[in-house]
Amino acid sequence: MDKQHKISILKGYIEDCNKCDISKIVTNKVAGKGSLNASILVIGIGPGCQEDIEGECFVGPSGKLLTDSLENIGFDIEDIYFTNLVSCRPTSDTIKDRDPTQSEITNCKLRLWTEIKTISPKYIIALGELVSQTLLKTEEGIGRLIGSVHDRVWPEIEQIKIFCVYHPSFVLRKPKSKDIWTEQLRSIYDIINKRTNS
Repeated sequence: MDKQHKISILKGYIEDCNKCDISKIVTNKVAGKGSLNASILVIGIGPGCQEDIEGECFVGPSGKLLTDSLENIGFDIEDIYFTNLVSCRPTSDTIKDRDPTQSEITNCKLRLWTEIKTISPKYIIALGELVSQTLLKTEEGIGRLIGSVHDRVWPEIEQIKIFCVYHPSFVLRKPKSKDIWTEQLRSIYDIINKRTNS
């Protein structure tokens, strides 16, 4: 079965999934997007308001900041696949946007694992503390995880290098952190470029 067929099946699975209560109240369930042969996989937390409306990931303010920054640094967007920990916008009656619960993350694990296995990237860029902790199975804070290259091995997948950075929504809330965040991304670009060209 080729990658396109696997991703098509996965999108159908996402549409039919109703394991979480939030799946019943969202406008759209949001699948990943990008090159199926990408060497880089970017993983965010979950869809926001704009993503929920449009049914496409990374189209809101955070996604625009991220893609613009990656392109400005020199990343080839055509060589990146984008997805999230969860496919439904984490929301509630009292909180418009929140972090997904551990139960919601667990319910989406098979979907995420299938995406990682299908895309089979060489590198993952984990956006923010929750994503980083989930992928690395650690309770270490984001401050300790940034700046290192983390190795992760999943069954049936070759070793993947994971880089941890601030989530772009954090940068939008704290504009003074943008320079530091940009340097985090530029450092990742330099490391990947060096490995690719060596």
